[in-house]
Amino acid sequence: QAQARELIGLPLDARIVANVSAIEPIKGIDLIIKAVEQLKQRGKKVLFVHIGGLRAETAEQREYAVSLRRLAEQIGVADEVVWLGRRTDVQDILPLADVYVHPSYSEGLGSVLLEASMAGLPLVGTKVGGISEVVVENQTGVLVKAGDVCGLAQSIEYALQHPEMGDRACQYVCRYFDQQKQAQEILK
Repeated sequence: QAQARELIGLPLDARIVANVSAIEPIKGIDLIIKAVEQLKQRGKKVLFVHIGGLRAETAEQREYAVSLRRLAEQIGVADEVVWLGRRTDVQDILPLADVYVHPSYSEGLGSVLLEASMAGLPLVGTKVGGISEVVVENQTGVLVKAGDVCGLAQSIEYALQHPEMGDRACQYVCRYFDQQKQAQEILK
């Protein structure tokens, strides 16, 4: 894990909070940046790693991406935010994180939550859409109200203190979201 972190430029001593999403307002990326600032104020060393790019190359989307970077600079956490962009090796990067955060304002199931669970990460998600199908309160992770920065920061801190939720997330997804098992159940 140390070598892999070094290869992509992630410090060995940081607690890493990851998010994989398109860079768009509905995904709540700004909330993670603000939560990292709150954690920093409490003396917690947390690094936010975002994986993903713009859904569409429009001026509006590009401006939103710039506004996220500007926000990080303005609140003093630019050094705590790493933008990895679009990657084809997400499954290799996720295990380098300590917590997966998914603060969307609207979401279906969020297949990346399944990937993060398989990587053994505790989950922090919002109480919207199908997120609660994977984030089981205080078992596989923590749920917060969409848009609640304070709740998000507290939940990230809690998840960092309870890595065993990641093991349970992996077990839960293997048990309830295994496609082969689901197909067999349907055929019975």
